[in-house]
Amino acid sequence: MKETIRQYIRNLGADDVGFAAVSDYHRPRSPRIENFFPEAKSIIVVAYKELSTCESPHMQLAMNGRLDRYAVVRYNSYRICHFLETEFQATVLSVPGGYTVDLNKDTPKGSATSPCATPQWRPVWAASAATTW
Repeated sequence: MKETIRQYIRNLGADDVGFAAVSDYHRPRSPRIENFFPEAKSIIVVAYKELSTCESPHMQLAMNGRLDRYAVVRYNSYRICHFLETEFQATVLSVPGGYTVDLNKDTPKGSATSPCATPQWRPVWAASAATTW
C-alpha cells in the first residue's frame, strides 16, 4: 500500500514522500494531531523542492516562484486526499504547507503555532495528510 501511495504522489511531481505513525509524531511546538483528528493513525508528508527562481534577488520573481509551487501543493493535496479516500476508503485531513495555524486551544499566543507569533515565516513546501489506516 505504501509503495502504491508513494508512486502516485511522486507521479504528481513531489520530490519526496514519507510515512509515520501518528503516535510517533512528537513536536513540542505543534498541536497534537489527536486533539483535532483523534481517529488518525498515519501521517503522509510530501515534500517539494523550491524552484531556482525562488532564490532570485528580485522579490517579485522569487515570490512568483513560491506562489507557483504553492498552487501545485494545494492542488496536489486535494488529489492525494481524494486518491486515499477513493482507493483505500481512508478518512483524511489535508494540512497544506505554508500555513502557520493554531489548532490547539491550549496553545498560548506567541508560540510557534500561533499565527501572531511568526509574522516573517517562510513557506515550507510540504503537505501532510493524516489518515485512519
